[in-house]
Amino acid sequence: MSVHLPWNAMIAEGVLGYGGRREAADLTTRLMKAVILNLKSSHSFYQNYHAERGIGIGERNTAHGLAPVGLFLDVLGVRNISSRSVHLDGRNPFPWPVTINYKGVTVLCGLDRTVITFPNGKNIIVEDPAPCIVRM
Repeated sequence: MSVHLPWNAMIAEGVLGYGGRREAADLTTRLMKAVILNLKSSHSFYQNYHAERGIGIGERNTAHGLAPVGLFLDVLGVRNISSRSVHLDGRNPFPWPVTINYKGVTVLCGLDRTVITFPNGKNIIVEDPAPCIVRM
């Protein structure tokens, strides 16, 4: 009853590619919970995770057990963050706000809007869920 993160991340990417953002968010949330549980309890990533309890199984600190950050950002709909622009695609499908800090840019994805703060301090608020490129 073990979960292999890379395979599950590929499944979530496929589901996302076919328009299942909510389903991909649910799977991503479950994967991240297992990774976080083990980081908090044993400060390690594991080769696999128990399907029901989330505890680590197999080799410790292997790349196969790393948190799927790229998948998380894809599901969130945030891509290509640079100091001058951010690509957004849809609303935050997770039940909590997500804050991303990267190269001086802060992207706060709330449940009903996204606030982008560029390195020069300029804030842009996006309330439309349509895909867009936000430029400074």
